[in-house]
Amino acid sequence: MPALRLFLVALSLSSLVACGGSHSAVQNPVFTSTPVTAASQDTSYNYGLAATDPSGGTVTFSLISAPAGATLTGNTINWAPTAAESRISNSFTAKATSSSGGSATQSWTVTPTGTVTVNWVNTDWTPSGAVQIPGPPIFVPSALVPQPDGSLELLSGTAASPGVYNIGQVPGGYYWLIQGTGPGSPLPPTGFWTNSSTFDLGRDSVGAQTGLLSAPEDTTFDFNLSGLDPSSTPGIVAFITDNPPFAPISFTPQPGVTTLSASAIVSSMFDWANVNTAFLVQYEPVSLSSLNNLVLGPELTLSNLALTSGTTNTISGTLAPSPQASVDLSIPGSKWASLFQNVAPGTVTPTGSWLSIAPEPYVIGVNAKPQLFAPPFGSHVYMVQPDSPSGLTYPGSACPSQPFFLPVAVDPPILADQNFGTLQYGDPFPSDWMRVLAFCQSVTTPFQVGSLTFPIALNYGMTVSPSSPSLAPLAGPVVDPTIDGSNLFTTTSVNSTVAKLNWSAPAGTSPYGYTVYVYQVIPRPSGFELLVAGNYSTAQTSMTLPPLTAGNTYLFVIITEVDGIANMQASPYRSQLPTGFATVMSAQVTISAGTAGPQLRGDPKELKRFLHPEGKRYRITAGHE
Repeated sequence: MPALRLFLVALSLSSLVACGGSHSAVQNPVFTSTPVTAASQDTSYNYGLAATDPSGGTVTFSLISAPAGATLTGNTINWAPTAAESRISNSFTAKATSSSGGSATQSWTVTPTGTVTVNWVNTDWTPSGAVQIPGPPIFVPSALVPQPDGSLELLSGTAASPGVYNIGQVPGGYYWLIQGTGPGSPLPPTGFWTNSSTFDLGRDSVGAQTGLLSAPEDTTFDFNLSGLDPSSTPGIVAFITDNPPFAPISFTPQPGVTTLSASAIVSSMFDWANVNTAFLVQYEPVSLSSLNNLVLGPELTLSNLALTSGTTNTISGTLAPSPQASVDLSIPGSKWASLFQNVAPGTVTPTGSWLSIAPEPYVIGVNAKPQLFAPPFGSHVYMVQPDSPSGLTYPGSACPSQPFFLPVAVDPPILADQNFGTLQYGDPFPSDWMRVLAFCQSVTTPFQVGSLTFPIALNYGMTVSPSSPSLAPLAGPVVDPTIDGSNLFTTTSVNSTVAKLNWSAPAGTSPYGYTVYVYQVIPRPSGFELLVAGNYSTAQTSMTLPPLTAGNTYLFVIITEVDGIANMQASPYRSQLPTGFATVMSAQVTISAGTAGPQLRGDPKELKRFLHPEGKRYRITAGHE
């Protein structure tokens, strides 16, 4: 009987529990607030948490995870995004706990708009050392930002201090950093596709900046020189300054003489008083098979000059024999020849090659990257250069990566592997100066406008240290380029003012990025003009271009770029050897008339300057640029 009583008691207790008795299941709170996801750098962000307890109890909140500096007071999250936290995704997780013991979490991310800081301080390497020069104040950078609805907004920058610009309220993700053109500038819009919050537009340049006069003045130079090599083929004697804008003053001495007395008158707006150093050099012809070079012989460096514009300056001195240097030249021409396939709509014809060796005066440890449309080495002084029929080489002709210069047709093209042997040349310059060996080759391709056909030059090149040169190409042309899905080598029309280019990376090379030059084609009665409408760079293998104009016809040139340290998304102009480039050119592409463009927002003046540039024009008639 006692056992039966225990069983009934147990059965009765289990029945009470099954019917609910005095116990109920714990219910979790429910969030009723929606996270705030909009925020701005250095601006207070607030989000009031709210949740209910289905059991009727009270709810308290805590932060499980949050970016640095975020706090929770009561039910309100407070945060002021820093520069480091802006333009990136920041994760939050909040926890709601009810008085009855239930809990729930809510997670979200916030990507604050932030300030993009652009540092534009150039380094000018001068006789007195490296000088930091803030970028031109009229060239204020801006950001062209794609919006979720397909529109574009141009956010203007402001100068924070000399050489430092801020562009505020830039959302996270990629945008076009527009370098800026300035009113009336001949330079086209230059843009970089980047997601960086800091960007360095500075570069290293040879020589001090050159001042300008209010009007051109005629300046006379009387030269009285001795110490020339009395060669039967004396070559050229030149006066070369360390300031890039000044072209060399050159003479051809008489064979067998050791002296030179000559005068030259130079008309220029550049102020000769800015010239501190100049090089008096004699270049003498040397040939290695098909390579016909001028090599540096006797030289004299003139320091602490005191030149005066608009008057007569006497230059006297004795040139001294230069210490000798040498380089072994083995050029794998077959590898260069293989670059010239599928690079243009028509068949290309190799036209010439170029070899030069030059110091970068005063430059130590870096590569002085030339300005757009500027001399390739800043200074014009060479130790080896092609023996061109016109004499000394002039600005922009040494392996320009920018297209539509005249072809580099000084020496014949080198299309087969060839060992040229040892080339000796003078090198009297300080050992710590950077030295650059440049080699490139040119091709031409037919370009038809109306009933007329013109040859257009495309260049492929590299720069390396002459101490241990390998002259195999470093960059290959992009592969299978398309525009809005159509082959870029086929004449076509596209129905979008915001065209998208795609390509595949070249095999066997490691580009740090690609630059697309955009030219508007303007027919003329005896030829055509190419208006530089912009150049845009990316580290990706695709690019959605900023808006073009409906009804216009364009030409695109895509340059593959290789560099020792340059970063296309953060510091595209800071350079180190080796460098290389390769080129492809499109067929003509017309933006269909009447095609609507995206909505544009921003300062009307800045938008007009950006969309309708006063860019550099190339007028090409009868096959000449």
